[in-house]
Amino acid sequence: MRYILAFLALGLFLLIGCDDNTNNPQPVSANLRMINMVYDGGALDVYVNGKLATSGTTFGQSSGYKQVSVGDLDVAVHQAGESQPRNSSKQSLAEGGSYTVIAFPPSAAFAAAFVADGRQVGIGKSRIKLANCTNDQNVEYELWLTGAQTKLLGPVRRVTVSPNADLIDGTYSFSLKRKGDSTFEVNYAPIVLQSQTSYTFIVHGTSRTDDAYPFGVRVFNDGGNGDTFVDLTPSAATSNVAFINAVVGASQIDVAINATSPQVKGLAFGSSTPYLSVAAGQGTYTAAMGNTALVSNRPINLVNGKKYSVFLIGAVSPLSAGTLELTDEETADPSTALVRFIHLSPEAPKLNVITTIPTDYPVPGMQNMSYRQVSTSPTSGSNFLRLPAGTYSMKFREPDSTANYYSQENVTFENGRVYTMWLGGNKTSGNLKVYVVNHN
Repeated sequence: MRYILAFLALGLFLLIGCDDNTNNPQPVSANLRMINMVYDGGALDVYVNGKLATSGTTFGQSSGYKQVSVGDLDVAVHQAGESQPRNSSKQSLAEGGSYTVIAFPPSAAFAAAFVADGRQVGIGKSRIKLANCTNDQNVEYELWLTGAQTKLLGPVRRVTVSPNADLIDGTYSFSLKRKGDSTFEVNYAPIVLQSQTSYTFIVHGTSRTDDAYPFGVRVFNDGGNGDTFVDLTPSAATSNVAFINAVVGASQIDVAINATSPQVKGLAFGSSTPYLSVAAGQGTYTAAMGNTALVSNRPINLVNGKKYSVFLIGAVSPLSAGTLELTDEETADPSTALVRFIHLSPEAPKLNVITTIPTDYPVPGMQNMSYRQVSTSPTSGSNFLRLPAGTYSMKFREPDSTANYYSQENVTFENGRVYTMWLGGNKTSGNLKVYVVNHN
């Protein structure tokens, strides 16, 4: 009996001794890193409430995230190994939050910013912000999607950081501009922004050419440990051009642009090429169906950084081929779909575009559309109209008629995407159809 009691007592002791989740909770913490962009200074340390958090971060580098205490705490930046801070401020650090201390040049006018990184990004989204770490006085930088009509971030003056902007994840080309300076623009080669990841774009150096601090953009990945980066590479002056076969009766088309031999072979009716990178400036293109020339050495002016769609249109019999050249929208909207409509059925009359959501709805900007006509928003003037994401029934009717000239079910648009919807083929030939080009 004594052995049984002793065993029970030991078991009770083990149960009590292992139950430390309630009596000894794990300490809460935040994540903090240092990015040192002081090109003419040494390594830097960061202290939180007098405790060393990051140490020895050199120019152009990130310390990576370190766990620190939470609360309203003193955050101080020191020269590595020095006891006196160069910059100190009271900051609020929340449990599970991620923060960056960015050190700005020059060393003689040292400054630091405390930034909440906002690393909780939704599926299919990327998040970016822009920091101006240059030594250029009275210059405010802006980040653009190359070829876009509106800026993405900025203007951002020295020693400041922009708010965040969210994008659909994917591959993007960015351009850097200056507020109020139409002569300054640097275009960069494409980079990939990953889903559920945030990034810090840092403009650094000086725009002068007579010093040792070259101008550039460094992109820090805020994901993971937060210590990796890539440098954007300036790109040559290029444009992007996509070709679409809308020529009734042309089963396959070959296309050459700025070349004697076709880069595109066998482009099927209703199909679109990917964007082709082409030197910006004045160019020419040729399209043929076998030995039948559809377009010969047609000139096209391509603006650096812009995207274009070239629709090859008309019919083979009788031969009446032509082109429709359009500038594409660069900036997607994560909250809606952007849709452009083009009437490209040669024999069809003027048409109204009707959707069912759930009752018939004439789409503004897509009414009384003639052959070759492109939609135009009555509010913005853009060819691209905002439509809520969803799967639509599309109806095409002659003006003042309730009968459908043509209808098509299951036309789907997603938020954050840019589309061209076009009606092609001919009703008498039995090949009339709605086609959709996804531009991003």
